[in-house]
Amino acid sequence: RILTRVLRAAQPFAALGLGPSELQGGTAAVKEVLAQFEKVALPAMVSEDRRQLAIAAHDRIRQAASAVEGLLAVDSFATQLLAEVFCFMDEEGGIPSQQRAAAMLGVEPGCGESIVQSAIERRYQALLTQLLPLSPEPVSQGLRALAELAEIAARPQGQVWMPEKRDAHITRALGFRDMKRPRRLIGTEVASEVLQLDDGASCLVLLTDGARGVTESRLGEVVNLHR
Repeated sequence: RILTRVLRAAQPFAALGLGPSELQGGTAAVKEVLAQFEKVALPAMVSEDRRQLAIAAHDRIRQAASAVEGLLAVDSFATQLLAEVFCFMDEEGGIPSQQRAAAMLGVEPGCGESIVQSAIERRYQALLTQLLPLSPEPVSQGLRALAELAEIAARPQGQVWMPEKRDAHITRALGFRDMKRPRRLIGTEVASEVLQLDDGASCLVLLTDGARGVTESRLGEVVNLHR
């Protein structure tokens, strides 16, 4: 499990499994994670079929530890802020809702670009920028994540059209022969509806039957991501 976590990590904090609260322990917290890894997952300690994975993971976690220790040495608070951004994006699966993105930045949803940018400049911009020369890749990645959050939070909230009947229809094109014959558990008829669209941009959202709990506002947020 630890090998998988390290190798799949998209940034050094995830490789180490450290968030903002753990980083308050400074470089000692980083050294402790590295020591725990080396107790159980050194290449010499794993089976032959996992040896190459262990070698790659060991190199990766040592690089991550070195990078985070260097960041902490420059500014521990700025490093915690960077970890905060990454942890938030991981928790949201990389696609936060507008409400969550706005809450993260301390602004109101749909407040506009200037307000969001001011919030980022106050809390993040200067502190993270000073870390760039030391560790360009993760810091640039964090700044790009902030830009994505800013776009989501600032976007005006729009109205979403929803059909009155939200049934999901499974038709012949999707197969499921065993559920159609000899006993018709699902229909075989093609479901269709003709709609008159208003002028302007339209977006078609395809949902499965399991998406009945998705709200109109959430659909609107997802649609706005692709406008």
